[in-house]
Parts: sequence; C-alpha cells; structure tokens
Amino acid sequence: MTKYVFLDTETTGLDPLQGNHRIIDLACIEYEDAAPTGCVFNLKINPEGKKSVKRAFQVHGILDEDLVDKPTFSDIHQQFIEFIRGSHLIIFNAAFDLRFLNAELNRVNYTSTISDICAEVTCTMEFAKEKLGVRKISQDAACLRYGIDISSRTKHGALLDTTLCAELFIKLLDETAEPLKSTPQQNKHSPTKAIPIPRAYKNKETGSYTQLNFCKNPECENFGVVAKNSTYKANSELKRRLGKHNYQIE
Repeated sequence: MTKYVFLDTETTGLDPLQGNHRIIDLACIEYEDAAPTGCVFNLKINPEGKKSVKRAFQVHGILDEDLVDKPTFSDIHQQFIEFIRGSHLIIFNAAFDLRFLNAELNRVNYTSTISDICAEVTCTMEFAKEKLGVRKISQDAACLRYGIDISSRTKHGALLDTTLCAELFIKLLDETAEPLKSTPQQNKHSPTKAIPIPRAYKNKETGSYTQLNFCKNPECENFGVVAKNSTYKANSELKRRLGKHNYQIE
C-alpha cells in the first residue's frame, strides 16, 4: 500500500527567506491508498516573535498572542519528520509550502530537505491545472469545479485545507469524475433594486435622485425633464445630455 500524506501550512507572511516569515499552523493527514488511516499531525507553532502581516492574518485569522505558549518548530521538527518520512507527500501549491518547510528545517540545522525525506512530492494545484486545462486555479475554485463542499470555511486553516486537498486529489485521480466547465458563483448576486427614475443615481446623504441625462422614455414621469444649464444644438434642439450641472429631482 502507498502511504500518502496530505499537508498544508499557514504562515506569518509570504517570504520565509527575505521576509523571515514563519509557519504558525501545520497539518498532515495520512492516507493509505484512497482511505484515511486516522493518523493526523496538527499543531499551532510559536513563530518566535515574528508577527503575522495584515494580509496573512486576513487569510488565517490566527492571533499572534494565541501562539505565545505553543511549541516552536525546533520542538516538533523530529516528530514532524517521522510522520512524513518515506511518504508520497501531496500539497496544494507545493512550491509555497516547501519553501517554508525547508527554511524551517534549515533553521534547526537539519541538512535534508522535504524532497529527501519523502519518497515523492505532488502538487495538486499543478495536477488540477493540467486536468482542467487552465493556467491558474485556487484550491477553492478547483474544489467547486469538482463539487466539493467548501461552505464550512470562513478562514483558511491548515487542517481544513489539508482535508480539502485530500478530497480534491482523490477527485483528480477519478477518471469518471466530470468537473464543471467553469467555477460556479459562490455568492449569488442579489437582485438589483429598481430605481424609480431611469438613468439616475441616488444621493446617499439626501436620499434624492439625480438625473444623469435627458429621459427618452415617454412613459416616464420625467420624460422631457431638462437638465439645468442645458446645452443646445445649432438648430436650437436640446442636446440629450447634461449641461454644466445635474438636474436634481426632489
């Protein structure tokens, strides 16, 4: 049987080298062939004083103060290495996570890389792009294309994203699975509220409407209403546009 390990991380930022950003959430789920074994490795990690940048926090929602009492990567790296050793490691956007994982290993003076530790590494993002014939795709979009429910997510978390990665990988392997041709809309647009005056916008402060141009609808109560300081053609016909000022309809 093939030992698969699905992995995901959350980090304080985007660059583990120049930015010195750190892993703060690490999750691994073990599978044998297409079935989970029940073995899970999931820890929040103390980034040793490195704070999450605003953009990263908006993604994962993990507070800096909630990590102060958590173990450092140095504390858990041996346990992590043994969990993934010899496995077929599967990650969505593997290049990103591998940069961080290898940087963390380097900080604890571990000379091997993730590729040395694991038998094989597969990127589900690249796999999905190939299967769907697209140049780029997010994990959410790929999941939606394959009918995988992502409604439980409000923020990104390593364990949830790892679970979704596993579901997506299994779908990608299934030759009978037929993905949607495009990504479905997650939040359906609410119907546009009808404006009582055509070609107008509502003033947020006064609640009144400003007509944008000469109304050409004969059934409208504002048909023929002229904008202030309107301009005229050479033959004295009114130009069908605003003049210097908008016409305010109270």
